[in-house]
Amino acid sequence: MEHDQHIDPLATLRESPEPFTLGSSLERAATRGLHHRRVRRSVILGLCVLALSAIGAWYTIFSPPIPPTVLNAVHPAESTSPSLSAASSTDVSIPSERLDRPLKTSSKKIFAPRPLLADAAIATSEMLRSLDVDLAAYHDIRSMLGSSDRVVMVDNTTNRETCIQITCEGGDARSIVCSAPAPSPFRVTALDGGLIFDIERANGSLARGPYVPVRTSIGNDEVILWYENAPDLMAKLKGSAIMPLVVGKYHTVWQRPDNSVVFTDTERDSQWTSATLHRIDGSEVSDSRIVWHAVGGDLREVAISDVSRGVYELRTFSTGKLMGRQLIVVR
Repeated sequence: MEHDQHIDPLATLRESPEPFTLGSSLERAATRGLHHRRVRRSVILGLCVLALSAIGAWYTIFSPPIPPTVLNAVHPAESTSPSLSAASSTDVSIPSERLDRPLKTSSKKIFAPRPLLADAAIATSEMLRSLDVDLAAYHDIRSMLGSSDRVVMVDNTTNRETCIQITCEGGDARSIVCSAPAPSPFRVTALDGGLIFDIERANGSLARGPYVPVRTSIGNDEVILWYENAPDLMAKLKGSAIMPLVVGKYHTVWQRPDNSVVFTDTERDSQWTSATLHRIDGSEVSDSRIVWHAVGGDLREVAISDVSRGVYELRTFSTGKLMGRQLIVVR
């Protein structure tokens, strides 16, 4: 019986001279599967090569050119010193179009003056003995002083001694320490100038400056004793290198009920363009507002808001970027 190849798919196997067995059938199937896998692998590899070629062509066409200066940076051995490159234009390749675009530079200079705290004299035991300073008494004053009490220095001419007293709000006075007449500080502050207590004069006079700050310790706290630059003080400190603070002006002002101060300053220098208030350690008092205006003649009135009792530095800037420094004692 004849078999049609279009109807019988096994016709070619039956007409083959080789015997048709199960083993030969499996071998033929394995051969065809291996061939198909090789074809698929070749197709996938060809597609990958085509994709990489397309990416390379796109990068070549659309990527920006590399500047010559970057190419030169790859060869550090070819770099020359600035003087040589300025002498010869062939040593370093620089695009000509960059010569007319210099880098922008600023001539503004930032200047931070030396804090006044750095100029305070460091007290030695010999200096404290010369000034007859009783640090233990100052420690007692600080611990006993009430919010409404006052520290007053009283001269007892009969006994030729000077006493420091605490005067209560009702008028009662208590002597804390008495000694032979000697210069007394008019103020004790923290290192930043914040007030610890004032030592008032019995006659009500105020220190006007120049001032001499002396740095020492009361208990475990470092403090500054503020002296007025009087002849008797400098006589006691004879031979030492202590000098008054170098500032342009000194002002002793009273704090108003609204925590502001107002004082009059001369206008002998140029007009102010700005002003800032600083503590003795150099930190700025950012909460205070400073305003000023001319009041006729050579005077200007200066008002500072939100300022606590203490010692401050007022930095003023005038036309021509000149800076002035003033010491402000707020009582």
